[in-house]
Amino acid sequence: MGREKGIRLNGTYTAMSVLFDTFSIAVSLFLADLVRHGTEMLVNPLPLLGTWGFYSILALLLSDMESVHHARTAVNRWLLAYRLIRIALIVTVFYVIAAFVFRLPSRWFIHSRLVIGMVFVLWSATAIMLRLMLPSFIVLLSRTGLLRIPEVRILAFGDPAIIARITAMLKKSSLYRRFLRFETCAEPCPPDVSERLEYCLRRMRECGCDDLCIVEDDLSFDIVAPFITRCFSEGISLSFYSSIFENIGYYDPWISFPDRPAVVFFTPPMSGAGEKFWRVVDVVLSSVALILLLPLFAVVSVMILLGSPGPVFFRQKRIGLNGKPFVFMKFRSMRNTTSSNVKAHKDYFAKYALGIAADTDSDSGFKLRSDDRVTWIGRIIRKTSIDELPQLLNVLRGDMSLVGPRPCIAYEMDYYKGWQRTRFSVKPGLTGIWQVYGRSRLPFDAAQFLDLCYALKRSVGLNVRLLLKTIPVVFFGRGGY
Repeated sequence: MGREKGIRLNGTYTAMSVLFDTFSIAVSLFLADLVRHGTEMLVNPLPLLGTWGFYSILALLLSDMESVHHARTAVNRWLLAYRLIRIALIVTVFYVIAAFVFRLPSRWFIHSRLVIGMVFVLWSATAIMLRLMLPSFIVLLSRTGLLRIPEVRILAFGDPAIIARITAMLKKSSLYRRFLRFETCAEPCPPDVSERLEYCLRRMRECGCDDLCIVEDDLSFDIVAPFITRCFSEGISLSFYSSIFENIGYYDPWISFPDRPAVVFFTPPMSGAGEKFWRVVDVVLSSVALILLLPLFAVVSVMILLGSPGPVFFRQKRIGLNGKPFVFMKFRSMRNTTSSNVKAHKDYFAKYALGIAADTDSDSGFKLRSDDRVTWIGRIIRKTSIDELPQLLNVLRGDMSLVGPRPCIAYEMDYYKGWQRTRFSVKPGLTGIWQVYGRSRLPFDAAQFLDLCYALKRSVGLNVRLLLKTIPVVFFGRGGY
């Protein structure tokens, strides 16, 4: 299948880009330390090795967050260079804080400010140079027979002008020029949109192509989502260009255009080993977080009790993996008027499911920041998402994961139809793709499409990226209520 071919190409690029990045860090550290201390540093290489380990681990995490290890990064050299410099800068800042504020032991870590400054300059320059050379290096290895990478054939449908731009963009990468064959369907497509998508699949098979690229604006999520789900289940990699994705905030920056964002589906479902590994991550991180947050829990609990009478925690039955109910926990942020709150939320959600985003619905009254049912401390913990922290207990118990779609209330399930129920195929999460990219500003169908994207593209790397991106979202309170 096409997806397996694409995974092989992307996997080769990812492995070699990781190797090149860690090598560039090592070279930069060695040269900088050699300039500062001469050959004396060879007598005790432990600080060099310790610093290299710190830089490499943090750089790999940030590289995954910035998606700079994908093969398609080769088509956008300026964006790649910018992100590599940003990664080097962030790692340098974190190292300075760790070394000089928290006093990393000098036996294992370099403490010279001159060395750290030189490393940033050398690393940025070396990383950019090596990464720009990487596609040509892979092509060279394939031509000598040391690498065997199959050709991927992609059939493109849609606006000829946009497809021409896509073709020109892909030709910028020697990697894609060598391993990717981009073909255009010149035949007219059926006028009906749903029939048009079926026609794309049929023509792809008739032409012997592996994957699809579709440029189409005359669409709705109810048409796009089932088609994407079908392609995913059949192992077909899909890149979809449409103006419908402009407002969801989640698209692939490497191959998108300002007027045509692209949403891509190239990866397989998370493996069984990945599921087990992520469960370990859930247990370890939630346990550590609960221990570290005990003082904050105590302070917030006292503030809630002083703010209004009632329990500290709000408990509610929610729907989890495969539609199984569980008891969901939050810090109570509203006055203890349960019956009126439930009615208000039912009215709000009925309107929201019709396409009215929470931040724009001035009549629903449920999620407004000025709602008089929300206590003063409730407004603070909602804005900062502190009210969600007790769900770490749900994560520890296994009802939830750190990352996933937000769990819905039982009566909300009546509004989830067809493809929208794909969200129940994965565990609900403390944070997720909708919370990071959309928050409360998206209409219902767009929010559910984001959850569909997560369910189909879920991986350890994506989970790490969403966790890291959650930190600035919570810190700045964007979209909270």
